[in-house]
Amino acid sequence: MKNRFANSFFVALLALVVMSVASVAQAQQQSQQGPSKYVYLTAVSLKPGSMAQYRKLEEARIADLRAAKAPDHFWMMEQITGSGMLISIHGFDSFAEMQNDHHEVWSNAELASQLTANDTARGLLVRESHDSIYMFRKDLSLHADQSLEDMRFMRMWVVRVKPGHQADFENIAKAEAKALGASAEVHWAVFEKMYGEGSGVTFLVATPMKSLGDLDTRMANQQKMRGMVGEGLAQLVMSMEGKAIAKSESDLFVFAPKLSYVPDSWLTASPDFWGKK
Repeated sequence: MKNRFANSFFVALLALVVMSVASVAQAQQQSQQGPSKYVYLTAVSLKPGSMAQYRKLEEARIADLRAAKAPDHFWMMEQITGSGMLISIHGFDSFAEMQNDHHEVWSNAELASQLTANDTARGLLVRESHDSIYMFRKDLSLHADQSLEDMRFMRMWVVRVKPGHQADFENIAKAEAKALGASAEVHWAVFEKMYGEGSGVTFLVATPMKSLGDLDTRMANQQKMRGMVGEGLAQLVMSMEGKAIAKSESDLFVFAPKLSYVPDSWLTASPDFWGKK
């Protein structure tokens, strides 16, 4: 994901956390599922004019996976802002689990043949692809046990901290979570990049949303959230701007049900969205 220099550390962090009370309350009433311990993230940029063909190939790949009852579930998002990137996310709770899922898929000779042919065809349409693994940082997150199958959009803030300043970012995130912890209006999940370009100094802050209307609520409540944080912490965060953050970018994504291979439980929970043909 391309990066831009942060304009305001405080404004960016505050903007991430202000959410609609209604959407959070509704999500909390349903079965909650916290983030996986790890996520395998694939970011793909396509060649101009390739999207339609890529969609057909991706839908065919998902049909093959579902027919084989493969365990390797993932969900796809399309970038609303930025360069038009596609991001697929596969969660797992141990590296042994990731290895076992991979082995089960590729030890199926028929499925492996189908996937290999599909990968070759899709590869001709891809301009750039990047794989990475992130680790969920529960200690930096707030109210992260959201029901993702009910969400439709995602705001993702990618932060590259300066070497030696990881602790500064972590301390600020913990202080923000403590200050806003009593509020049901806010939630976010923080992931630290373990493998891939920028590992060790890159953090991903994800805020799922049921509607883009949540952004309107966030903007309307910025002053309220600043009051909850307090001027002392606000000034501390602002003082960190330029000191700890090397680059950052915040983008909006929309969930892509036809390009996602989600568990049956998601199809049952929201068939009108995830079950669309």
